[in-house]
Amino acid sequence: MAGRGSSLSIGSHHLARLTADSRNRIRADQRSRQQAAAAQLLKWWRDHWGIENRVHYVRDVTFGEDHCRVRTGSAPQVLAACRNAAISFLRSHNCPNIAAALREHAYQPRKLFAKLGILKQ
Repeated sequence: MAGRGSSLSIGSHHLARLTADSRNRIRADQRSRQQAAAAQLLKWWRDHWGIENRVHYVRDVTFGEDHCRVRTGSAPQVLAACRNAAISFLRSHNCPNIAAALREHAYQPRKLFAKLGILKQ
């Protein structure tokens, strides 16, 4: 009898009727499915924290978003959108260190304007 999805669900009462070899193969298959499920969960968990570290950490630490005192109206959403745009822009230009890139562009705004297409180099 088929269980959820396409996997086969075999109860312990059915295992008693099978040969020892078949029981071992089914148990090994069930273990490998459990390990695969665990591996998938681990991958999802790591992907989540990769996003957390890649986006939120930069917003919190580099841009000081948690310490921002802007709290009313639409200003928090506008500032968050600006921060996200800056991070996306710098990443699209293969900047490995966002903080260093921000310092460089603060020191040399002409370079930033040239990258943005506002000024010609």
